[in-house]
Amino acid sequence: MSSSQAVRSSKYSYRATSTGPAGADVNIEYIADMSSLSRLEDKIRLLHDDLEVERELRQRPHDHYPPIHS
Repeated sequence: MSSSQAVRSSKYSYRATSTGPAGADVNIEYIADMSSLSRLEDKIRLLHDDLEVERELRQRPHDHYPPIHS
C-alpha cells in the first residue's frame, strides 16, 4: 500500500454486561483502505443503475413485441 492512499483504522470494544460463557468482552479492530471502499461504492452504484434500467424496461408495455413462448 503506498503512502498516498488514505487509510482509516477503527477500534471498537464491547463490554459484557453478564457473566458466564456468553459474557466475554469483545475487541474489534479493522483497517479500511479508502480507495478500495471507493471502488466498491462505484461498483455498487453501477449495479444499482443497471437494476433501475432493468426495472424500467420490465415495466414498459410490450405491445410491440410478440410474446415469448418456450
